[in-house]
Amino acid sequence: MPKEPENTQKQIFILKQTVKTLATLNSLISDANQCRDEQNLIFHLLNHTVGYIHYDRAILISGTGRKILGISGSSQPSMHSDVCRWLRQLKKTLNNPEEAQIINEDAFSDIPDFWEEYTAKSGGTFLLWLPLAATAENSLRKHNAPPVLVLERWQQKQWQPGDLKLTAPLQKNFGSLLQLHKRKSPENSHKYSRRALILLILVAVILSLYSYKISERIVAPCEIVPLNPVSVTTPIDGVVDEILVHPGDTVKESQTLVKLNRDIFSEEFTAAEQQVKITRSELSRTEAEAITDMDARSRLKALETQLAMDKTRLRIARYKLDKSLINAPAAGVVMMNDPNEWEGKPVMTGERIMLLITPGKNKIKIYLPLADKIDFPENARVKIILNTDSATSRQAHLSYLAEHATTSPTGIPAFLAEATLDWKATDIRMGVQGTAVIYGNKVSLGYWLIRRPLAAIRNFIGI
Repeated sequence: MPKEPENTQKQIFILKQTVKTLATLNSLISDANQCRDEQNLIFHLLNHTVGYIHYDRAILISGTGRKILGISGSSQPSMHSDVCRWLRQLKKTLNNPEEAQIINEDAFSDIPDFWEEYTAKSGGTFLLWLPLAATAENSLRKHNAPPVLVLERWQQKQWQPGDLKLTAPLQKNFGSLLQLHKRKSPENSHKYSRRALILLILVAVILSLYSYKISERIVAPCEIVPLNPVSVTTPIDGVVDEILVHPGDTVKESQTLVKLNRDIFSEEFTAAEQQVKITRSELSRTEAEAITDMDARSRLKALETQLAMDKTRLRIARYKLDKSLINAPAAGVVMMNDPNEWEGKPVMTGERIMLLITPGKNKIKIYLPLADKIDFPENARVKIILNTDSATSRQAHLSYLAEHATTSPTGIPAFLAEATLDWKATDIRMGVQGTAVIYGNKVSLGYWLIRRPLAAIRNFIGI
């Protein structure tokens, strides 16, 4: 007699669980029918079905397996993630990917490394593979394969055969809803026809203007620099004591421009001069003694060599002392940075301190982008627009184009080109920057329009 109430309670419990499950399923499908678009439906499928059947993660992939349509708890899944790569491999490996099935490591006995890699981060994963096809006929259409819902359970929690029956309503209802939303999406056929018409008009215009020739033109940054400047460099190592001129000063040839610290050079000269006197005196005394003394005769050669070396040191000391005053190698206008920055600064032989330029003699230095180096005719026409006077353009011609790339002052690789103004301009300051428009050979308008896009497409597809 006691068993009967116990069985009754068990049946009541099972009935309540069944009613609760059916109510959850009904609510889930009812809410799914209220979704306005496909994205809302996918979000609902991945994040709300956990109340109907428990899982740790849900993933929706396309029928081809090449794209992840959504992951529970993630807004924007990456197509290049490890999960996408693993599921793509998984679809290729399954014997019957069109059928709902439970997947565990037994299904991958031939490729255990793949399964270990997939389940390494979850502590043991079991998968439920659910193709969302409304009918069995739709699931067999390879050209229109239905999406697949992959449910994961982690930490060695297994799926049971009864779970497949429990998820069957999900497959059918959500498969139907996904197909319905796809059919409701606009075909946009009128948009395609409009784009085709626009493209046709564009092609017609290009073909009609094919005979119209236009000069290729390259726009590049430029800078006004002096023509044939004279560098003032240090002939010896030393320390700058004083800069005797200022930027913009006009100097004459041989005028003293820079004064190096002369203390050390003066001491070296005095010491070398004194050493020459001592050695010469010693040589004279030894020559007198050599008449009667054989030892004195043997020292004569060493003293003569010593005197020659001392004279050489004296000439070097005199040279350093003379060169401690740096003079202008030619007449011109001083071009340099702040003179105060040089005072007290050590300099090395050959280090440039300033430039001497001739007013009115200048050239344009152009930094041509790597992708814009084309064949230019000899003395190609150049239009210069300076930043200080953008309303005026100045005409010039191309005088030099480098064969190898270099680095521009902004750190961008470029080909260096130079241009010369067609007339002498005295109102342009050195260092002014601007834009240079270089005109190349004449080409058809169609080629002029598609040159850059065509180059970008070829670089992208590698043809």
